[in-house]
Amino acid sequence: MDALAEARSLRQQGRHEDALLAFARAVQEATDAGETLRAAQVRIGEIDSLGMLGRYDEAIALAQTLQPQLPPRDAARVLGNLGSLHLRRDEYSAALACYDKASGLDSDPRLQAGLAVNAGIALTYLGRADEAEGRYALARECYETLGSAFDAAVVTTNLGFLSVSAGRYARALALLTEARETFQQEAAEHEQARAAIDLAETYRALNLLPEALAHYESARAIFDQLPLDYDRARGALGQAAVFAQQGRNDDAEARLTEAEALFVAQGNAVQQAHVQLLRALLRQRQGRTDEARQAAEAARDGFAAAQLPGWVAEAQLVLGEGLEEVAALARTTGRVWLESRAERALGLQAPDRTQALEHLRRSVSALESLRAGIAPEELHVAFLSDKEAVYGELASLLLQGVSTESELAEALTVTERSRSRLLLERVLAVATQLPSSPALETLRAELSRAYRETLPQDPSEPQRHGLVARDLSQLESAYAQALRQSELSQLLPQSIFQSTLPDLASLQAALAPDETLLVYGRFGQSLGAFVLERERLSAVPHLASLTELQHAARRFRYHLQKMAGAPSLRPLLAPALKTELDAVLGQLYDLSFRPLAEKIRTERLIVVPTGPLHGLPLAALHDGTAYLLDRHELVVTPSAAVWHTLSQRRASSTLRTGPALLVSLPSVGTEQAQAEVEAITPCLTGVTTLTGSAATLEAVQAASAGKAILHLATHALFRQDNPLFSGLQLADGWLLARDLYGLRLDADLVTLSACQTAVAQIGAGEEPFGLVRGFLAAGAQRVAASLWPADDAATATLMADFYERLAEGRSPAGALRAAQQALQRQRPHPYYWAAFCLLGSG
Repeated sequence: MDALAEARSLRQQGRHEDALLAFARAVQEATDAGETLRAAQVRIGEIDSLGMLGRYDEAIALAQTLQPQLPPRDAARVLGNLGSLHLRRDEYSAALACYDKASGLDSDPRLQAGLAVNAGIALTYLGRADEAEGRYALARECYETLGSAFDAAVVTTNLGFLSVSAGRYARALALLTEARETFQQEAAEHEQARAAIDLAETYRALNLLPEALAHYESARAIFDQLPLDYDRARGALGQAAVFAQQGRNDDAEARLTEAEALFVAQGNAVQQAHVQLLRALLRQRQGRTDEARQAAEAARDGFAAAQLPGWVAEAQLVLGEGLEEVAALARTTGRVWLESRAERALGLQAPDRTQALEHLRRSVSALESLRAGIAPEELHVAFLSDKEAVYGELASLLLQGVSTESELAEALTVTERSRSRLLLERVLAVATQLPSSPALETLRAELSRAYRETLPQDPSEPQRHGLVARDLSQLESAYAQALRQSELSQLLPQSIFQSTLPDLASLQAALAPDETLLVYGRFGQSLGAFVLERERLSAVPHLASLTELQHAARRFRYHLQKMAGAPSLRPLLAPALKTELDAVLGQLYDLSFRPLAEKIRTERLIVVPTGPLHGLPLAALHDGTAYLLDRHELVVTPSAAVWHTLSQRRASSTLRTGPALLVSLPSVGTEQAQAEVEAITPCLTGVTTLTGSAATLEAVQAASAGKAILHLATHALFRQDNPLFSGLQLADGWLLARDLYGLRLDADLVTLSACQTAVAQIGAGEEPFGLVRGFLAAGAQRVAASLWPADDAATATLMADFYERLAEGRSPAGALRAAQQALQRQRPHPYYWAAFCLLGSG
């Protein structure tokens, strides 16, 4: 290999010190041969390596020296390298000028493509996103024509970063993951690490901090070896941002100090401003106001000197100054999240209600546009976790004072916009096609085997421990990650929010004359509610403080556990424990329902819970003389929009009692499962029964198609740590909540006669994750499920009575209520009769 070829190879490997030595040998060879032009041409390669090593002044001086000595084609290359030096110093306007000048000197397609890529990067940082995307499109088309997968992947990386800047986070992840895989195949460590940094930035924007930190660390391991100080400093800055969000202030300070020292050594004023901006945010969280202001001012001045108005606006937002200008600039430059934050700040500071409403409306609108581009559920919920408060703030303001009818309706609409939107999309889709590949199928099979070996047959045993727990956790993580990557690769460009939320008139038209829709909401630190009937809408903005309600909910669960702990002593302890529990249920009634009682004139209630109300047995709330069950027939639903969609799905409101699939898996704790199924069989038509070893995953999934009734009497496991891995035990494995998305059901009723099947983890946006979500998404109209591990014999009695009343023609909600009242007369403690609730359309 000659010296020039060696130099180029070493540069490609990121070994820039060695590359410079090889370039020097190649220059000497050309000089000795009297080839002055060739010697100058060889030196072009030195520019890039000097820049990579942070020797910017030497690199710029060399470029300026070489350019006049070279013909147009080579001069264009030099200008391209000079532009890249400016780019690495975050001198974006100067870089763009170099690229544009170079593009006029030579028409070579590959050179033009490279210049277009770099110009796109400069335009991205300058906030000119549309122009940047146009340059990238030209470059990618050229590289694909030339068959250069590596260069096309570089363009893909930059498109990914552009998507991050524009708030299109799911698209960014898809693009960056695609590019990183190409770089891995090409063994291009440097570009692979750069893609990892951009992935980390995306995960950080989505509030997925562990993933972000892992990507920063993997990138830094490569940068430390090469070494590349600019990229290493960028990784340190990203790590500092994650640590700050996690509250690890000392770690954040250490990384900030490291990044700042590296950027100072490089003379990079823009990145020093980024350090100051993050320092300002950290000081602000620590309550060190004066220091925060000082750092924010330094950041603002640094960005202003570099003519980066978008980042100036970010600093101004921290300072709380010029917010109108910040919002306007954010709109014109496509910084949607900045716009939402600025408008929210303006709304909270506005001197009058009219202005405050206008700003908060704009904030919500901007946030909605960001949400619409994040399809995978995990990403969407994480992103929303620190942003949803603005919905409650707007709704609360709309309800302040004497609201107009239109403001009252808008407050309800805003509350609905904040909740269960992803579930609504799944309900509308009716059985999403799950990603599938041989690798995914293999992982799912391994997961099934691991569950059979790890999870106990007896639910009273510990579920996981030791090495087995760690192995299972790793397997679940691998399966979840593979699913996420499959979902990202299948992303479509359109918004996920395809549905139009029902307006007030549509909701009222869907209500029967004897129905009331009760929609709870969180307004600041208060629990409030809307009461909707066919002819009127009213609201109570403040029922109780959410803190009070949370404490009462905890006390309820504490007292309920007293009954769950000693089965043999339950009959003896039940009367005294009932008195204690009724007192707590009375407090819950006072906090969440008593102020509403006079507004409710119908017997049938459709309840949309919020916050601490999720998971509570609403039927057991006690007014001092009677339970809510005694006064109202209850249906629980995740949102008014989900209820409306489900209620409009079937032309007939009459429940079909067949064909039916009945599944039972008797074991420790579910000894009555077989007897339960035998008792309800005469109440149904066209019955298919799967019992014991016949109740396999494949058999249950196949037999469920086309059934009007599904009844599953088996063990269930709710996973608080990862609710979409909650499952129902079958003969050969566990039917996971995530698996249910792939079913296509036409079920009027799904009954989950198992422990804690109604329990859900409530994510941001009031998204309930658990088994019920899966069945509703798969096409079920309604699900009867339990909130706690109820007594097995009492459950069997309840189910037999429930189905008998269904066979008599009662509605599912009416049948469940009557069965619970009958069981209540036999066993008065709510532990026995209040565990089950009906969720969905009622």
